[in-house]
Amino acid sequence: MGEKYPKELILVQHCQSQQHLNNMVGGWTDWPLTERGKKQAGQIARKIKEDFSEEGFNLFSSDLVRAIQTSAVIGDFLGKDPIIRSNFREIHVGVATGKTKKWAEKHEVPPAPDKSLIDHRPFPGGETLRELYLRLEKGISSLPSGKNIVVSHGVAMTSLIAIWLKIPVTNLNCLDFKTSPGGITHLVENGQGRRILQALNIIEYLS
Repeated sequence: MGEKYPKELILVQHCQSQQHLNNMVGGWTDWPLTERGKKQAGQIARKIKEDFSEEGFNLFSSDLVRAIQTSAVIGDFLGKDPIIRSNFREIHVGVATGKTKKWAEKHEVPPAPDKSLIDHRPFPGGETLRELYLRLEKGISSLPSGKNIVVSHGVAMTSLIAIWLKIPVTNLNCLDFKTSPGGITHLVENGQGRRILQALNIIEYLS
């Protein structure tokens, strides 16, 4: 990916959606936002406008419905049209797509003791963490070099943060950044090329 990074990045995990309530797997299934999720998106938009000087930001989103709906509310409030990119999708869970979490727990392939965690494929037809990282890396490298807001997903957040902080994919064997539905993560460059995790998973303002 070289040195082409945006100068400032606001990552937003999509807001509460149906799979958070119906005990279903998320992945590439197109679950819509709940009513609470729609309210959360409005609060996120106000938070960005009030605290992050949103002027000059571009707005990008995963192409899955729950992310598109989140970005649409944010975009309406900020007067920005979301740019939809499939590279910012959640991790693909293959045969577990559309299944219950109980089904997924029963059928998930356990990791081999002699294999790296990032190369483990939990479900046939799905992605490994390395494949997710490389896909998201293409998404980050395609962003304009200035200020960007990206609406994505929970599992994807660790890779997005790691990519922007220039943490190699192999380090995902031993680290994870926990975020929540509606959480905001703020990443900035200090002008001297230093990457700063300014804020991780801001959620306390959400009701």
